[in-house]
Amino acid sequence: MTRLRKMMLEELQRRNYSAITTRNYLRVVTEFAKYFGKSPDKLGPNELRTYQAYLLTERKLTPGTVVNRVAALRFFFVKTLKRHQFRDFLPYPQDRRRLPTVLSREEVARLIDAAGTLFRRTLLITLYATGRRRSELAHLKVSDIDSQRMIIRVVEGKGGKDRDLPLSPTLLETLREYWAGASPGSICSPPAAVATMTRPTFEVADMLRVQGDRFLDRYRSSFSFQQLKVFRAIQRCRTAALGGHRDACPSCGHQSISYNSCRNRHCPKCQTQARQRWLTARERELLTTSYFHVVFTVPHELNVLVLENPRLFYDLLFTASAQTLLEIAIDGKHLGDVYQGGSTVNRTALSPLFHQPKAAA
Repeated sequence: MTRLRKMMLEELQRRNYSAITTRNYLRVVTEFAKYFGKSPDKLGPNELRTYQAYLLTERKLTPGTVVNRVAALRFFFVKTLKRHQFRDFLPYPQDRRRLPTVLSREEVARLIDAAGTLFRRTLLITLYATGRRRSELAHLKVSDIDSQRMIIRVVEGKGGKDRDLPLSPTLLETLREYWAGASPGSICSPPAAVATMTRPTFEVADMLRVQGDRFLDRYRSSFSFQQLKVFRAIQRCRTAALGGHRDACPSCGHQSISYNSCRNRHCPKCQTQARQRWLTARERELLTTSYFHVVFTVPHELNVLVLENPRLFYDLLFTASAQTLLEIAIDGKHLGDVYQGGSTVNRTALSPLFHQPKAAA
């Protein structure tokens, strides 16, 4: 290590500059000296002017990048060599302020949905929801997440400072979904206090994997092709059958495999976020009035008739349910001549394992 490099390193260290800033400042001064082939303390204002113009015109560096290099050179000449007059020879370049490109909610949703894996999706949502820097996200640990106070902590961020950021319910749910599907070794082991981030001991997919094949051997003929497809997707969700990716802990270096999700819309594990977004969008459409949920269930004995004459049967079901609601609305014994509106949907598709028609109004 040369005498000048040691002097500059000591000046940086005694001011408690971060390791990254120290490394960058030393690199900038080294490149400056190599450009002229001389020791940096032998160079003066003319070389500084030439070098700064070279960075902007020939290397086409952005003004922000040049500002960082000028700051390093200023530190070397002013703080290390004590040449205070050199401050005027190292002006910061002007940077044109431009308005940022702000994405709409729909564009952000499409960007996040384009993530290929749950791991990448979690990264994008965390960056968008908290505004953390990339390096800060790489060092995120489970112990930094406080679901009781809805706060996510940044430890030793820019400038070595800690800060707290708001933790939205959507982000917390996404982090829990990732934690539930990832191996415990893919993230640094959480403290015992973080009980909200643990994987459930038993899930629907576990039941289907244990007893699913035996169940299908007995009732396969009762399943449609789409129902079998959903059944198999939930069975294979986040297993080796769908492939996966290797995760590495940035702190301890431990590696583990996280298997891909099935992304089937009927899977209770994969579609948590999609379901929440849909519910939030529907809630915004609600009117400021009272709502009632009424279900008309068809007796099991009529299932054979439903399967043989679905169009006729559902027409009768919707007509009968609508007339029943209108009759109750105008009857003084019940609601008493009130104005009502409603919609009726078939809920048979919501029960993929058993065929039991229902009309929900």
